[in-house]
Amino acid sequence: MGFNVLGYAPSEEWIQQEQAKLATYKVGKYPLYADEYIGSLDKIRKDFVYSQAGYDAVANMGSAISGIDLANVDYGQTWIRSVQDRLADPNANYSLSQERYNYAHSDFVYNLIANNANRIFGYDWGANADNVRWAQGLLAGGESMQGILNSFAYGGETYNTIANNANRIFGYDWGANADNVRWAQGLLAGDESMQGILNSFAYGGETYGLIAAMNASILGYAVSDATIRQQQAQLANGASFNDLRNKLLNR
Repeated sequence: MGFNVLGYAPSEEWIQQEQAKLATYKVGKYPLYADEYIGSLDKIRKDFVYSQAGYDAVANMGSAISGIDLANVDYGQTWIRSVQDRLADPNANYSLSQERYNYAHSDFVYNLIANNANRIFGYDWGANADNVRWAQGLLAGGESMQGILNSFAYGGETYNTIANNANRIFGYDWGANADNVRWAQGLLAGDESMQGILNSFAYGGETYGLIAAMNASILGYAVSDATIRQQQAQLANGASFNDLRNKLLNR
C-alpha cells in the first residue's frame, strides 16, 4: 500500500506504526470481522495518501514529468489533489506508477514536449507524433522533462545547427570554438529558442560592425544605419554573410 502511494517502500518505522493502529481496531475483546478489518486498512490508506509525504510524492512525480513546479501553481495543486483522491479510492486499486504512466502520456505533456522541442531545434520536430511518443515513453519510464530537454539542447544535432548558422551569419568559423556553441546550447537548455539565438547573432553589435566594415571596404564609403539594418534582416532570414558580400561585389 505504501509503495503504491509513494512509489517507493515506506520506512519500517511507518509500517510498525500502522500495524499498531490495526491492533487497536477491536470490538470488545474480539478481533474485527473481515469487512471491518478491510475498512480499517482503507482508513490507514487514506491517512497515508493525504499525508504530507503522499502529497509530496505526487507533486514530485508530476513536476519531474512536466518540468513545472506543480505545487506552486494553482492548476498544479488541483491536479495533485485529484491524484490523491484516486489513490485514496479503495475500489480503484490505483497506484502512483499508473499515474506516472497516464500523466506522461497525457495530451498536456505531449504538447509540452512538442512545443519545447520545436523551440530548441528551430523547426517543427513535434509534427512527427512518433518523436513525441518516444519522449513520452522515456518520461513514463522515469526520465524527467528537464533531462529530455537537456538532451535536445546539448545534443549533436543542436550543436551543428548553432555552429553552421553562426558561421553563415558572422562570415567566419565562429563554431570552431566549442565554448561558443556550448554557451548557446546552455541558453537553449533554459528558455531561449533557436530562432531567438540566431536573431541575436544576426541583429547583434558584432554583426552590425562586420557589415559596416564590409560595406565601407567594398564601396569606399560608410553606408547608412538603415542599409545595415536591412542587411542584418537578410541574415536573420537565411542569407549568409558571403551572400551580402557577393551582392556588393557584383553591383
